[in-house]
Parts: sequence; C-alpha cells; structure tokens
Amino acid sequence: MSHPAAKRKEGLPESAPVAVGVCLVLLTLGTPARAAGATGASCVTSCERHVQERVLRTQLCGRCLLVGSERRTGWLEGIGERQPFPADVVRSAMDDEDWTVAEAAVRAQAAHLGRPVEAVAARWLLQSSGEIRSRACTHVFRFGAAQHRTFPQVRARMANAGGPDGVRAASVLSSCQPKARAALELGLYAMEPREQLEAVRHLAALLGVSPAEAVVAAMVSRSEETDPIAARALLLDAKEGGVPLGRALLRVATVRNQERVNRLVALYAQQIRTIARGRSDPDPLARRGVVAELRPYGPLAGPELEAMLADDDAGVRLAAARAIVEGEGRDFESAVRARLRPPRGAPAKGLSPSVQARWLELYAMSGKGHCRGKLVREVAKDASTPPPVRAAALSALASCRTADAQRVVFAALSSEDTEVRAAAVAALGDAPRSRAVGEAAAKALDDPALPVRLAALEVIAIQRPGGVQARIARLVDDPDARVRAAAVRTLGTIAAHAHVSKVADRLREDADRDVRIAAVEALGELGGPVAIGALTEAAANDPEGRVRYLARQRLGALGFRR
Repeated sequence: MSHPAAKRKEGLPESAPVAVGVCLVLLTLGTPARAAGATGASCVTSCERHVQERVLRTQLCGRCLLVGSERRTGWLEGIGERQPFPADVVRSAMDDEDWTVAEAAVRAQAAHLGRPVEAVAARWLLQSSGEIRSRACTHVFRFGAAQHRTFPQVRARMANAGGPDGVRAASVLSSCQPKARAALELGLYAMEPREQLEAVRHLAALLGVSPAEAVVAAMVSRSEETDPIAARALLLDAKEGGVPLGRALLRVATVRNQERVNRLVALYAQQIRTIARGRSDPDPLARRGVVAELRPYGPLAGPELEAMLADDDAGVRLAAARAIVEGEGRDFESAVRARLRPPRGAPAKGLSPSVQARWLELYAMSGKGHCRGKLVREVAKDASTPPPVRAAALSALASCRTADAQRVVFAALSSEDTEVRAAAVAALGDAPRSRAVGEAAAKALDDPALPVRLAALEVIAIQRPGGVQARIARLVDDPDARVRAAAVRTLGTIAAHAHVSKVADRLREDADRDVRIAAVEALGELGGPVAIGALTEAAANDPEGRVRYLARQRLGALGFRR
C-alpha cells in the first residue's frame, strides 16, 4: 500500500472520498442557504459554524449530504477516533447553542480521551463561566433528559461517575437548575416545532412528570395570549406518540390546574371542530385523513370519531374505532368487550344493539386475532345477547374455519330469532365444503322466514351441494318476488338444466321485473333451445326495455344476432 505522502508527491488526492466530499460541499455551499429539511442543510450549517480550516471543512462537512439533514450532528460522527484529533473544532462544538451538537462533541472528546462521558462533561462545566456555563448546565440536564433522567438523577450520576471533578460539577448543576428549568420552559414557546417538542419532553423528564403536567405548570408564568403556543407543544407530543390529549389532560385536571386545563380544552375543541368539517368530504382517503388528524386529541374528539363509525367506507370506520380505542388507552379486544360485556359491577355504556354490533364487526375487521380469541364465540353462543349483536358475531365467525367456530355456527341454526338464523346460514357460505354444510343449507330453504331462505339460496350458489335442485325449483313459485328472483338466479348458477322450463316460465309470466331480469341471467347461463326461445320472445315482447335489452345481450353471448 502506498504511503499518503507518496501520493501527495505524485499529485494524487489523499483519498477518493475526500475528492467526492469536495464536490459535495462545493455544490452545497454554492447554493443559497435552505431551511432545515433540504438535504444536508442543517448539518452543513452546524459544521460550518465550527470548522474553519478548508481541507478539514471539506472532509467533515461533506458527510452531511451522505447522512442527511435530520442528523445534524452527522459531521461529528467518528471524529473522536480521528488522527490528528481536531481538538479546537470539538471544543467549539461543545459550546454550540444546539444541545445535540454539544452532546455529540462531549461524546467525541470522551472517545478521544478514553474517559467516561460524565467526566468530560464535568470538566467542561467547571471550565466554563457566565452565560456559557448557564448554557452548558442546561445542555448537561438535556443530555440526561434524553435518557429519561430527572434533575436529581442527573446530579447524582455526575457526582458518582464524573471522576474527581464530578462532585464539584454536581454542585454547579444544583445552583443552575432554576435557570435550566426556566430555559426549558421558554423552549416550550419556541416557534420551531422540533425545538418545542424537545423542550416539553425534556422538561417533563427532568421534573419527573408527564408532558401535560409540565405544560400546565409552565402556563402559570405566562399570559393567556400564549396559550395557543402551549397547546401546540402538547399537541406535538401527542402526534409523536405521546398520550392522546384528552387522556393526558384528564390526569392533570386537579382543582389547582382546572382553570388552565379548561383553557387548553377550549382551544382544542375549536381545533377539533375545524378538522371535523372534513367528515363530509366525498373522498374516503380525505376522510381517513380527518381521522388521522383527530387521533391525537383522544377522548376530546370522541363524539366526532364516534360519528365516523357509521361512515360508508370500511377503512374510515376501522380507523375511527382504532383512534377511539387508543384514546381510551386500551387494546381493541378490551375496548369491545367493555362495550358488549362490562365487568360485573361496572356501569354499562348504554350502547344500542346496532352500535354494539358495529363495534363487533370492526373488531373482526381489525385482524386482532378474533378467530383465536374467545370474545366473538362467547357472544355468538349467548342466547341472551341482542340478536343484531349475535348476528354480527356469527358473521365474524364465518371467516374462522376452525372446528370450534363451525360448532357455534351450526348450533345457531336452531335459534328462535330470525336474524340469528339468517346470519348462521350466511356464515355457512365461507365454511369448507361438506355434506353437513350442504344439508344445513338445504334444510334452511324450507324456513318460514324470508331472510333465512334468501341466505340459504346464496350459500347454495357458493357451496353447490348435490340433491337440492328440485327444492330450489319449488321456490321459483314462492309468494315473495325476492325469493323467486334468488331461486331462478341460483338455478342458473348451479347449472340446473333439468329446470330450465321453470326458469323460462318466470321470464314469460312473472309480473315482477327483477324476477324476469334474474331469469334472463339464468337462461343465459343454462343455454339450450328452451332458453333461446324464451330469450327471443323476451327480446321482442317484454314490456320493460331493460329486460328486452338484457335478453338481446344474452342471445348475442349465446351466438345469436337479431
């Protein structure tokens, strides 16, 4: 391997990455400064602030376009092992106003010296003075807050792990704690969202309280005109995975805090009303966006989210249910169980059976393992459950192809309630094909209840059991037009050629247009001379234009042109 000095004599660059870095940095510096978020901008700005020597700037700042702008300390990564160590650069970075840059510099110095971070931080703190010391104190506390340590824990760790200077540095931290807290409270009112979010989370960690409690406490020394900024700080925390606002504020709504909490609630209520206007947007994706915007508000947006449980789009309904459950701090099954079967002694939520059924349907849609859980089977088996809820449970079990689920469905076929029997029959459509399923569906064809007979016809069209054609043909003469239409359509689906004449008679004689349309569809499936004759007559003579048109279409599909 050539020695670097030899390369320089030959006029070669010391390394290819440096050359690339030169190009990258020149490209970056040759353009106007951009806001953070443009690739490399914040990282380059931080690097340029502390690195003055041209070659070193090229090498360090060139990393920014490789690591991305969000890693604003990326230029400091690995600098602790660099030879020669750029001590002046690292010392300058330790005094940066950005705590993340200062922390990265302290860690780089610790790596270079082979000493604990606390020992380097203690020495840095003791060597600073005035305004720089105050800022260093705040930075040290923020280093700890990022590790979820409180003020006392940061001081104790400094005293115990900071080496000979640790005890003196811990004393300095004690004296500057009020200023550090004031600086963080001021950060709650920063206009830049990232700074504001970091401030609220750091202050909460250092005080050992929730972000909501930190914000409400900070409002004491501020006028009401600044409430919207304080409200935004807490909203940012909720949006970034913190506790939903309604639940967070409920925990701190003591008598002492009530007035400030009420001010925040009023601001959030106004925001919720504005967001909720999007519920009427015709685009389902936009309505899902409304749910996403309401989600951080938690229980405060409960009425708006509950209303979206009736949305036409299943995705919107499910997203709204998940947002409600998250706001309650429960898992999905616990939330649904509380709505269907509250614990003994707990107050019932007073939900109507239709709303309870909707929640059960959403639970089944959520993919939370309802086929393996007990809740849906419990509801489906319980005869005391309101019929709409039990029917929803049976519909949910249709996708569960386990023996236990099928036993529950078959048991419900003998229910005295029509809605439950119809749901049980419909659930057979998704069951594995078997003789028992076919016999159960065939038996349901004779049920006195219309919904059950209709469900049975749908199942037979899916399952196609043997020996049922004659029984279906009898339903072609059923008094109810919906049954007649379903029967003739099913005869076509299962290719019941022996009964094509009965289907043709429905097309010629039935007074109901929908039955005749179903007969046209069935005859198109069955084909043959009888079907073609009936379709030809309908194409020429049926009183309904729609029937005539469909008959011509079916004749064309069968190879006949008029």
